[in-house]
Amino acid sequence: MLNNTNFLIGWTEESARKILNKVLSENNIESFCELGSFLGTSAKVILDNRVNTNMKLYCVDTWDRDWIERNYEKEITEWVRDYIGERDLYETFLDNLKEYEHRFVAIKDTTLKAVQNLCARGINIDAFYVDADHEY
Repeated sequence: MLNNTNFLIGWTEESARKILNKVLSENNIESFCELGSFLGTSAKVILDNRVNTNMKLYCVDTWDRDWIERNYEKEITEWVRDYIGERDLYETFLDNLKEYEHRFVAIKDTTLKAVQNLCARGINIDAFYVDADHEY
């Protein structure tokens, strides 16, 4: 898979990229949490930002293909199947961010449980990017 942010397939729109880069460049963020990481496109945008290369990124997702197939439209599930075949979503995410392996922590859990766990462990998060589930 290509690891150039402009070509890594995912759903991070240009407007989201601009906002993420603005937030990262205007704030001293030591600890960032992305809720909903999927294949790692927005995580790569965050990690590509060179303002604070010591920043730790916590990536939260269930990486549950069955959930996606039960809850998303057929065109999205077909896109996932066409793009990564039967590969594990979590393994695909890790492969896409291999060059950053020491700068992020992948948390395979639901948003609520992951945030509760981070709080219980005393991990302070400076900024969140919420892109999970897309349901209200």
